[in-house]
Amino acid sequence: MAGKHLFSGFDQSETIVKRWDLERRHMPVIECPDIVISGEPFQVRVRIGEIHHPMDHDHHVQWIDVYCGDDFCSRIDLAPEITRPEVVFTMAQTAKNEAFTLRAIHSCNIHGQWESMKEVVVNSVAADPFVGDEISDQFPEDDFEESVPDEGKGGFEGWVMYVAA
Repeated sequence: MAGKHLFSGFDQSETIVKRWDLERRHMPVIECPDIVISGEPFQVRVRIGEIHHPMDHDHHVQWIDVYCGDDFCSRIDLAPEITRPEVVFTMAQTAKNEAFTLRAIHSCNIHGQWESMKEVVVNSVAADPFVGDEISDQFPEDDFEESVPDEGKGGFEGWVMYVAA
């Protein structure tokens, strides 16, 4: 074994570049504010990869799941060739002075499941008596429906997600 080391037989630089390229095409990217106001809606955008992930019949993203902590929030199923591997939705966190973790998981039909996480801080603010209900003002009932799970079923307590109707 003289002259050999642990990584002999590996092309380290090529392996690292290939791995980095694979990760850059597959790691979910979560875009949202780092700090949100309790009860105030904010947008979350999840896209797959820093570099465009293909959406061909042979290589595509099958679905994207979003979790708030360990609680499931949403799944988007994607069809190859006619969809882009990204989702944008609006949500509001009703807890006060807490932090939570947004998790995005997706499944590539060739390279399996990939996950990313982003920590978000929730601040509380005093309500302005002249503003009214900010959420219902920004999201009229005609355009959106409120999706809140039953508390008795172990749902995600403290979360309100607005889904386009």
